[in-house]
This record gives sequence, C-alpha cells and structure tokens, in this order.
Amino acid sequence: MKRGQKPVILYFGDMDPSGWQMLEAIKQTLEDDMDLWGVEYQRVALTPEQIMSYELPHDPQAVKITDRRYRHYVERFGDLAVELDALHPQVLRQLAVEAIESHFDMDLFREQVAVEQLEQERLASIKQKILAEMNGLTSQTSQT
Repeated sequence: MKRGQKPVILYFGDMDPSGWQMLEAIKQTLEDDMDLWGVEYQRVALTPEQIMSYELPHDPQAVKITDRRYRHYVERFGDLAVELDALHPQVLRQLAVEAIESHFDMDLFREQVAVEQLEQERLASIKQKILAEMNGLTSQTSQT
C-alpha cells in the first residue's frame, strides 16, 4: 500500500447464488481471518447487465433450491443463472483489461517504462565498456 495506493480485488464469477455471494465471502475472509482491511472489491463479471447486454444464455434450472443462498438470490435476481464461461474469451479479456486500467495510472506506468528503458540502455553501455576493458587486459596478459 505504498504511495497511497489502495489494493483492489477484481472478481470474475458465475451469476448464481454461490457465485454472487463469493465476493462477499472473499472480503469477509480477508478482513476477519487475515486482518486485511482497506481493500477495494469490484465485481467485474458476471452482472445482470452483462447477461442482458451480451445476450448470454441462462439456465433457470441451475439455480438450486438446496443452495442456502437461494432465497435471497431469487428475491433479488429471479432465476437468472449464467456461467462465467458463457462470455466470449475476447469479451472477458476486454472486461479484465478495462477493469485493470481503471485502477492503474497509465501515465505513471509509461513514465516508469521509459525510465527503465533508459536505465537498461545505460547498463548495456557500461557492460560493453567493462567487457572491452577486460578484453584489453586479457590480451595484454596473454602477450606477456
């Protein structure tokens, strides 16, 4: 959590009673069991809006009445149940990229990449000079 950065957990999961509750369970475990506070939690996928937007197939039979989360889930979402893998891999990738970039200072990242490139070039130059000096010393030693 250096430089005022707040850790973020991006969650991707099924849209069903267990999948919907999973992010809250992760949060509770990290806070209560591991004493990890000050973390931001974001559900990236799946959401009801994504299911409608991407016209994902859903299976009402997949919402199991035996799931202890069933009643609360059905009250909120009805019998909407969709597996995360119903999303096309490219869509899932794009959602992940957008979620990461929304929490990532791209300008700072580009600056750091440029600095790193300059440092690598400088180190390569120093290495070449050292190797040239060592080669010069080696050839002097072998001539004597």
